[in-house]
Amino acid sequence: MKLLDNFRSPLVTRTIWHSPKDKALWEPRVQQVNAAWPDVERRSILEGLRGCALQPITQAQYLAALPWAMSHGLRVRVVRTCGRWEGFAHHYPPGDDYLVTAFARDEAMLEEPERHLGYPACCQRFFDDSFGGGVVDPMWQWAGGLRDVAASPLSNPLLRYVSLRLSFHIPCGPACPETVGIG
Repeated sequence: MKLLDNFRSPLVTRTIWHSPKDKALWEPRVQQVNAAWPDVERRSILEGLRGCALQPITQAQYLAALPWAMSHGLRVRVVRTCGRWEGFAHHYPPGDDYLVTAFARDEAMLEEPERHLGYPACCQRFFDDSFGGGVVDPMWQWAGGLRDVAASPLSNPLLRYVSLRLSFHIPCGPACPETVGIG
């Protein structure tokens, strides 16, 4: 298999369920977790799990988040804007549909929020190496080039393709102990 450097596929994800029964069982559960995830990310700051969170949110969501953040002692800053996408994206497309917003307890962290996201150092290196090398979707590197991979659900970024996130970042590999610990 040859990876195409700097190839940008459309940001579209479609879930295909094994059966109507599976869809009826799992789709509402995935939607519940997905709907709760922005709150989980923000609360991870309150619990001291990380210093900062970045979230792409609409202007209406931003206005709703401000009073909540203020009442919990969080600082808020819009870092940039980005365009709309469908499903999951590894990068923010250009545009102004969303406000990429940083949440933190410490105002100084909002200057460089990417440095304070609380990701394990091994996963940060992996992410920088993968995306810095021109790879757009690092799942092949995450799997170590293997076709069959056994991963903990807490360290499996492939679940993001069905909009199910159980960690805040893309782990360095299927068995990253630090990621599983955070999860």
